[in-house]
Amino acid sequence: MNELDELKTLAAKVKEKKGRMDAAQRKLGAELIASILNGPFQDISEPLRLAEDFQSDAVAEGIGKAWPNVPGERRLQIMRWLPAPHGERSQRRLALVAARVSESDGITAIELLDKLLP
Repeated sequence: MNELDELKTLAAKVKEKKGRMDAAQRKLGAELIASILNGPFQDISEPLRLAEDFQSDAVAEGIGKAWPNVPGERRLQIMRWLPAPHGERSQRRLALVAARVSESDGITAIELLDKLLP
């Protein structure tokens, strides 16, 4: 089973549980996201769409792990995919991604945090 199929399977399980993920699922989700973002996939829109139902910490962990090796165009796609901070969930996701990205890219982390401030 390839990584995208594994991500689809995990997304279906998470959706069944209304977005709840146990520790093993969060870890697997983060690893799959990181692997896909750094992998040979031409279009990452489907994996990003699948990850929308994941808990924010799993998404942030995956993006943070992958970020140092993600090419520029793919980084832009990820930045466009991140939700505007209109609700608590989107604010949390943005803050967690900023925290994880800050380990390797302080400028982008500041840009993300700037979106949180009115």
